[in-house]
Amino acid sequence: MPPTDVATAQRTPPKTVDRWRSSFEQEGIEGLHERARSGRPTLIEKDIITLGSVD
Repeated sequence: MPPTDVATAQRTPPKTVDRWRSSFEQEGIEGLHERARSGRPTLIEKDIITLGSVD
């Protein structure tokens, strides 16, 4: 599947898909995991967030 099709399906810019692909090629599946980021930490703990559900 071309990166532009993936970007459309994931509602993200093609450049982001290129970054995902590059990370995967360099590090395998581990390259796709979230990494620590600089800046203000999140206020909601990760285990509380449920994707796809809004109450």
